[in-house]
Amino acid sequence: MKGFDTNTCFSIAGKYDLSNDYLNSIHAVVNRHLARFTRVTILRFDLRFPAYLQSDDTAVISRFIEAFKSRLRAWKDRRASVHPIGFGYIWCREQVDGTGNWHYHVAFVFNKDAVFTFGTQVLGEDNTYNRIFGAWASALGLNVQYAIGLVHICQNGVYWLDQNAADFVMHYDAGMNRLSYLAKKETKYIGDGNRHFGSSQKIFMG
Repeated sequence: MKGFDTNTCFSIAGKYDLSNDYLNSIHAVVNRHLARFTRVTILRFDLRFPAYLQSDDTAVISRFIEAFKSRLRAWKDRRASVHPIGFGYIWCREQVDGTGNWHYHVAFVFNKDAVFTFGTQVLGEDNTYNRIFGAWASALGLNVQYAIGLVHICQNGVYWLDQNAADFVMHYDAGMNRLSYLAKKETKYIGDGNRHFGSSQKIFMG
């Protein structure tokens, strides 16, 4: 990064009790990308289970990440761009009021010169949305037609961080504030023996 103090004060901190360990991990993922790429894309979305499959299978998120990486490898082989994809991720697992209705909040981070948006939410298109959708269906063991509606793109879920832009600090603050939601302790049931938060430790295809 170019001379920017990353000790951002999150306005969301006044609303929720946040985990400092989770916040540090969020910082690490984003700042690792900014140290490698001048321009970075952050995509926010949620993953849900079908109503008939309220699963406590915590390995599903690892299967999802690996399935998505597999789709990135296939895309890399057919894309014309020389820009590295530069993939990273952050996820948290939450439950609504002890209902058993588990879901995942996820952020994907990319080199903006390779990925700048989700793409259209039309099944079968060769874009990031369909790679996410297909990977989640695969992780659940479902045919894609039965996974419709299980990937939710968050409102204003795309953030672009350009270190050469005059408004970089503003966008960085906004993006980190949004991501800090994934660090809230509420609804995670921390201490139940399961992982409720995870993040990439290095840039994939960077």
